[in-house]
Amino acid sequence: MKQTQKGFTLIELMISLAIVAILVAIAYPAYNDYVIRSQRADAKRALVTASQFLERRYSTQNTYLTSLTSPTPFALPTDMTCAPQCGVGQTHTIAYSTLTPPTQNTFVLVATAIGGQLAGETRLNGCISFTLDNFGQKRAYSDAATSTLNQRCW
Repeated sequence: MKQTQKGFTLIELMISLAIVAILVAIAYPAYNDYVIRSQRADAKRALVTASQFLERRYSTQNTYLTSLTSPTPFALPTDMTCAPQCGVGQTHTIAYSTLTPPTQNTFVLVATAIGGQLAGETRLNGCISFTLDNFGQKRAYSDAATSTLNQRCW
């Protein structure tokens, strides 16, 4: 009578583990890149939302500032100053541009990557910050310090 073997040999198990390890080594970086790109899309959405908020204010108050006589910019609501949300999971900050401060008739909003998003963007395409102005012009920068344009990001 012939005995049949049941179960796996150690070699078969090691080959299976090696195949899984190779698949994980390929899939995990691709997944991380996908997450970074989706968070970038969240930041762009937040910029557009904040811009629409300011445009609604401009249509009623005729200024982007707190008043027609004040040089102080109108403050964005707290929930519009971060993307995708404030607190845990925040990947970008949304603020007025410090290079071109808002005036009565103009504004430039900037979404800047922070934390893990900043590290991921540096590794990927270098989409460190995005800008959106009152004319709807969209720009992206690889480096906030040197203001190197990177239009691949929008």
